[in-house]
Amino acid sequence: MALARIPSRRPGPGRSHSGRVLRGCVLAFGCVALLSACSTHPGAGSALDWSASSQVTTRTYAAQNRGLDADSKDMTYATGLDTGLSVRGTGKRTSLSANLGINSEYFVGEDEDVAGTGRIDPSLGLSISHRGQGMQLSFDSSVRVTAQDDSQTDNADNTSGSPTRIDGNAQVSLQKTLSEINSAGFSVGTTIVEFADAANSNVVPTRGFFGNVNWRHEVDALNTLSFSAGLRDFSADNTENTNSQTLDVTVALDHIQTDRHRFDLTLGSSAVRSTDDFSDGPDFNVGFNGGVGFNYNAKRTNAGLSLRQSVDPSSEGDLQSFTRLSGNIGYQLTSDQSIAGSVTYIFRSSFDGDTEDSQAVTISPSYRHRIARATSVSLSYQYRLISDDDFADGHRVTVALTRDFNLLKGP
Repeated sequence: MALARIPSRRPGPGRSHSGRVLRGCVLAFGCVALLSACSTHPGAGSALDWSASSQVTTRTYAAQNRGLDADSKDMTYATGLDTGLSVRGTGKRTSLSANLGINSEYFVGEDEDVAGTGRIDPSLGLSISHRGQGMQLSFDSSVRVTAQDDSQTDNADNTSGSPTRIDGNAQVSLQKTLSEINSAGFSVGTTIVEFADAANSNVVPTRGFFGNVNWRHEVDALNTLSFSAGLRDFSADNTENTNSQTLDVTVALDHIQTDRHRFDLTLGSSAVRSTDDFSDGPDFNVGFNGGVGFNYNAKRTNAGLSLRQSVDPSSEGDLQSFTRLSGNIGYQLTSDQSIAGSVTYIFRSSFDGDTEDSQAVTISPSYRHRIARATSVSLSYQYRLISDDDFADGHRVTVALTRDFNLLKGP
């Protein structure tokens, strides 16, 4: 079972667990208070129309160098069963959705770290939205359990034994219409990354809290201008007790060229204050964040291309700059057949120069065929590459059969 006991850790100097608990309680209390206000708001309505659906996927894959170890050519074969349940409730002003997933895998092959073992990884998501007069209040949360591998890290160091990674997220947001062309809002939230069986792996649990405000202005029917400012607090439970606070300021333009073409441009800056137990004082850095994106949607074809730059703490707490170039395309061959593909390139560089720059590339083409009204089969290939002072790449071919079930139909 992947759900192992999370090792306890002693709080680092100046960073007590009570402080984290207090912030978490404040956020949770705010969520409950806001959602309670929604449910008791006049006209919110207590009755929801419910629907439920499920999806079951059985898959088999063959992977070379699944763990992205340098110079490894080991083959791994796995079979898995993924089950998902989705429940939705929709009212006049309030909507709710809950999603539960269970992913299971069993491995055989030449990779000694996983051969003869299995995993069962759950995931859970909850979303609540309330629409009032000229406003929308939303709460979103999720918990996901996965096997950590090098494609999830910010460097090319190997993670021994695929430790269990637990990602938790929660966010409350409010958007208010000020006029026909102006709206404003805010959001607050938290992110948590824990590891359940990582005693011999170079992975670091992290915490993050964030809040931001935004303003949107419709210049005309084709252009929307937006401004946002936010604060992020990040801490890593590493030996240095790394902590950082980031101020982000961005201006964005969303342009609709035609019904099929859409273009966006974002320009901004991030100012970061970082500390750790081994530094004489805080460090201050300023970096660029922003990017450009293009999307095309037609009856049978969709495509997208984006270039993004950001300043973020790495999974080990180091302050780093990330450049991401990604593209995707999809084409509907017939009413029952489609093909798709995506390419992602990530370049990571360190502000302090203590770690090597690294690069990661992922290429993923796929084919899907609907063989019945609620049943489809798919074939996909994935190539992954990571490189810093070492080089590692891997290949994976997956065949999957998916069946959808409509358990409860809404009115």
